[in-house]
Amino acid sequence: LSPRLQREAEALRGRGAWATEMLGIVWYSFTLFAAFQFLVNNVYPRLTLVESMLAAVPLGTIGGAWIALMCACAFSEINDRSMGLATAIMAAYVVLTLQTFVSRLSVALNGLSAAKAGGHSEATGAVWTGLLVAVAGVLSYPLWDSHMLTTKEDGSVWTGGSCWADFPIHLHISNSMLHGRNKVMSFSSMHSPIFADRPMTYPYLPDFHAAALVWMGSSFRQVYFATGFLSFLALIGLVFSLGSRTTGSRVASLVGVVVLVFMGGVGGFNIYNKEGWDQLLTRDAIQDDYVNGEFRGGSIFWFAFLPHIFLPQRGATIAYPAVASVILIFWQAIRSSRSATQQAMPVAERRFLLVLCAVVSALLPLVQAHSFAGLAVFIAVVFVLDAHSWISDPRLIAQAWAPAGVVAGVIFLPQWLIFSRMVEGKSSFLAFTAVFRGQSDSAPQMVKDIIGSGTLFADFVWCWVRAIGPFLPLFFLVLAFMAPAVILRVVRAFAAALSSKADTDEGTKNLRDASMRLMSSTFPLDINDDVLAFAAQHGIGAFGSSKARSAGPALVAPHKKDDDAADPDATASAAKAVRGKSGGWELSSDAQEAASNPDEPFGFLQSQPLPRSYGVPPGFEGLLRTTEGSSEGLASEIEDIDVVAAADPLVAMWQRLVKVTTAAQSLLAGIDVVDNGIRSLSALKFVLAALAVFLTGCFVKFQPWDRDNTKIFYIFALVAAPFVGLAITFPVTHGISSLFAFAPAARGRAQAAGPHTHVIAHGGAPDSAPAVAAEEDDAAAPISRMDTGAAEKVQTRDFQSRAVGLLLLLIGLPAGVALFVFGGFSGAVSVIREQRMSHELYGPLEIEVGEFIRKNVPPKSVMLHDNNHRSPVGMLAGYPSLAGYDGWLWSHGYDYGERHNDRNYIMDRMGDPNEATIYPKMRRWGVRYVVGENKAMEEGKGPEKNLLHDSKTKRIFSNSRFQVLEVLGYDSPPS
Repeated sequence: LSPRLQREAEALRGRGAWATEMLGIVWYSFTLFAAFQFLVNNVYPRLTLVESMLAAVPLGTIGGAWIALMCACAFSEINDRSMGLATAIMAAYVVLTLQTFVSRLSVALNGLSAAKAGGHSEATGAVWTGLLVAVAGVLSYPLWDSHMLTTKEDGSVWTGGSCWADFPIHLHISNSMLHGRNKVMSFSSMHSPIFADRPMTYPYLPDFHAAALVWMGSSFRQVYFATGFLSFLALIGLVFSLGSRTTGSRVASLVGVVVLVFMGGVGGFNIYNKEGWDQLLTRDAIQDDYVNGEFRGGSIFWFAFLPHIFLPQRGATIAYPAVASVILIFWQAIRSSRSATQQAMPVAERRFLLVLCAVVSALLPLVQAHSFAGLAVFIAVVFVLDAHSWISDPRLIAQAWAPAGVVAGVIFLPQWLIFSRMVEGKSSFLAFTAVFRGQSDSAPQMVKDIIGSGTLFADFVWCWVRAIGPFLPLFFLVLAFMAPAVILRVVRAFAAALSSKADTDEGTKNLRDASMRLMSSTFPLDINDDVLAFAAQHGIGAFGSSKARSAGPALVAPHKKDDDAADPDATASAAKAVRGKSGGWELSSDAQEAASNPDEPFGFLQSQPLPRSYGVPPGFEGLLRTTEGSSEGLASEIEDIDVVAAADPLVAMWQRLVKVTTAAQSLLAGIDVVDNGIRSLSALKFVLAALAVFLTGCFVKFQPWDRDNTKIFYIFALVAAPFVGLAITFPVTHGISSLFAFAPAARGRAQAAGPHTHVIAHGGAPDSAPAVAAEEDDAAAPISRMDTGAAEKVQTRDFQSRAVGLLLLLIGLPAGVALFVFGGFSGAVSVIREQRMSHELYGPLEIEVGEFIRKNVPPKSVMLHDNNHRSPVGMLAGYPSLAGYDGWLWSHGYDYGERHNDRNYIMDRMGDPNEATIYPKMRRWGVRYVVGENKAMEEGKGPEKNLLHDSKTKRIFSNSRFQVLEVLGYDSPPS
């Protein structure tokens, strides 16, 4: 090997001149730091510190790649000037905002330390996330290490599985920017390296990013490993954090992450049943299956997350963590702005978050088009479902949504124009068809008797049962529980608004607007009769002004913006001010004065109780709380309270509606799906938006190969997996909660708070409502005294709670384990198989011919070679192929039939001096060089094949395996 190749081989083994070889990785690390600094300066505390670190990985990767690309296009090449300018731009931002960053980071770290000492949810969430990411890193490291272009002692480079199949095209695109035709960079006219003289139809930003880092001195091994491994860890942490917020359960989110990574169907079970474990590890358990006793490879419509998608496909590796980051920020922009547990988010802040989501989303088409399409559908559906918000406050359209849409359009349009020109006339892109059609034909007769055969419904059901097992049924099960709970809560919000008395039209309008905003809050509503009496007396419905909150009204705990710590003295004062003789709530004189303020007649209640039939046992609170914190509401049962305003017909009507909806809601609350996630309108919007993404993938084929739609299905899975985890874990977590609900400590709290212990977990930013804390003196007496009948009722419920909890554990634990195994067995087997797979990608002979081509062949020369995806022409030299591997050409939508036929004709007849049509065919396509591989000699099946045809070709290179021939007769160099 040449000295340069020896240095490259040493670098791939982790040795060599680190100061030079690591420069690209240092630059990459700098882009991640710049992104982290940006998020801390502008998004914290809407994202926690740990979430900002995780989101910095995809945002830094994509942002750095785009900046470097624009600079390279400005200088028409990846060179010292373009990369220097890109570095200067990022360095300028880091330096100019460093003081702000240091200040905010110091505040964040101090807050995290204080929160950790107090058991605050952000600190707990950081621990959970850190442990999960650490475990994921330890378990997945061997897989990344073995598949990211590992160099053996003989100089050969190895990988495995789908990486062996997909990495060559990524290397081809990257090397075309370093050595081939795309070395002359142009944003609007990149050339396809696999189909010479045609525009590129592949999102090339990830491969440009790799090329830029390799240009700076790093190896492809280092680049692929660093970006891939960090992106995987970021995705794991981001999905866990997003799930914790949307479902209200860390346990459900943890299970959801595992379900996402190992999503699979029935293939593994059927192969194991027929062939046993050893043979199973030689099959693709995700796609292979037995159909009516006959083995059929690739018959299941699905790709494994790690082996088929995230590990080998560079676009997915970078795009999926970016998608999770956008959805997480989008969650904050949607729910935090109207959360009843906080002050409303300023429109300017919401505009910034939405614009940030728009920018990142619009940068994705050049990374992975499927991710952009999935996010576009997702955000559009949430926007429509959020209509009650922007209709009641038109400023949100003009000042938040519209700017975000304009920014997204400006960034996306140039990319769309390029892509539309590339695929013009290609009907295989963006076709409307049911991608799952025909799947029921392979169903057993017993299944056909149940679901039918050949119908759209039968194909849909059998396709997804085979592909992802119980995932979709569990998702629809959660949706079936979510929708009624949220709808009932919405109805009660309207009922609360209707019960209010407003003397002026403006007051009515304000109340209606407030009701609409409250309807979209993410905490569970339960406005009991105490609230009704209070509202009817003072004419402000279910709402209290912010001044009334500061004065200490009933039902509201003092709360400081952006701070989870409540003032205990203020809390006790508020309790004293509003506690009356009968144990009900009354309005203090200060609160009455504040409530009469005409400037702000309506506002949000910061804390309202969630009725729970069962409490939470000591030591298990952390299992059921979200990363946003928790609060204990103080409430009494409706039937135990006299309504002071019952004479008012409107109030009475509202009462009846509340009682009816409460009875219906208790059916769901009795099942009591974990915390507030199941009752969150924002969460329901996200679930419906995810479903819309799934249905889009079902009926819109984005690429010629319909199975590539799996890429968009995983966008759906990023949001849906934690909810599937919720369905799996609910019986266990709720059973534990119910079984130990009235342990002595919990009973004491229950008696102090009334007949129930109420726990709500708020989704949102770190400034969630704190718990209402009562003092230990006489002023902190129970809100309502329980008589003997009430005490007996509590004891009865105590027994019922334990009985239900035990039953749920006995049924739910084995059922949950079974569902978990059913949904993850095939995927887990596919990961084990992937780890064991190892193949040589290229060796010293390929490296030798690749280096020769780079040094001796003009970069624009059209090269002819066999139908082989591992040809050194592309993989190592990056030069344009007349026709690359057929599978790539088909999936990229090229009309390659004529080139395919002529290529095969020429390569089969090279060396035959009597063949007179070969030379004209080569000249027809502008072929300048032919690279032949002596497979026959290598395999011991025949003598070396002499590719030399006649005097019109000239052999310019040969080794024991390859020959390079120059096609003579051209009057000018290639252009």
